[in-house]
Amino acid sequence: LDLGRQCRITLLEAFVLALLPLHLLLQGSHRTAATLAPPVGQGFELFRTLQTRNVESRMIYFPDENHWVMKPNNSIYWYNQVKDWMTHYAKPGGQ
Repeated sequence: LDLGRQCRITLLEAFVLALLPLHLLLQGSHRTAATLAPPVGQGFELFRTLQTRNVESRMIYFPDENHWVMKPNNSIYWYNQVKDWMTHYAKPGGQ
């Protein structure tokens, strides 16, 4: 049993559950020294935690991008997915 890992997962779960009741995760796999994005494994771990806890969530993974989605087709897809998410969950007028 890796207690360090178990503690991190528990802290991650507590942090996630304290945040918004829904999450749209966008993750790339290419990292550079200047990239502050979390490692891919942590993105998938967060998504798995959200799904396990029945938090409304969606993960979009770009294996050929880094923190910034730069390829034209990926960028169009990214913008459409964010627009659809916002249209669905951020109705005009708010709460």
